[in-house]
Amino acid sequence: MHRISPLGLPACSSLLATIGLIWLGNAGTSAGVLFLAATLYGFGKTFFWSTTLGVVSEQYPRGGALLLNTISGVGMIAIGTLGATYIGTIQDQDFNQAVQAQASDMHDQVAQDKTGLFPDYVFIDKSKYDAFLKGQQETLDGIERETKQHALAKIAYLPAIMFVCYVGLILYYKSQGGYKVEVLVGHKAEDEKFTGGTEGPGEA
Repeated sequence: MHRISPLGLPACSSLLATIGLIWLGNAGTSAGVLFLAATLYGFGKTFFWSTTLGVVSEQYPRGGALLLNTISGVGMIAIGTLGATYIGTIQDQDFNQAVQAQASDMHDQVAQDKTGLFPDYVFIDKSKYDAFLKGQQETLDGIERETKQHALAKIAYLPAIMFVCYVGLILYYKSQGGYKVEVLVGHKAEDEKFTGGTEGPGEA
């Protein structure tokens, strides 16, 4: 029976995540379309963490728990510290540019310089909305909803880069004779020796 490489799953997942983010960023306000796009993206990103740790444990078994925790820590830093901040910065910058283009008469009153983890930029200070009439505030809110949604499509290049990297790894292992599990025993990894004579987990 043909088996897909463990790298094939995250490669497919990153492709689905890319499509999902692009779809989310251009889905408009339809609840049904937003739900479908979010579901596609959620399905795509579900297997990244577990599959990556599985591949690391199979290729570098000597690293043990220390290596797995290191990989997990790097992932948390990338997602929580850098990723979330970067996405917020993109959304703020896009919102500022959209207000400057679509509501220039209000822009100077709400634009503020901001210093953060990334280079300084101008953002829209929502605490200054009180100076505007209700209709003007609704205009700004509408611009914000649209630009922040479109920002999701902009960051779709991140999983797209992951897709390219996974494909590169698949091609590399293929050039080496295929993906093989590294084991700390005196024989190569044979599923029958690790799963009780079956090709996969047996059922009771």
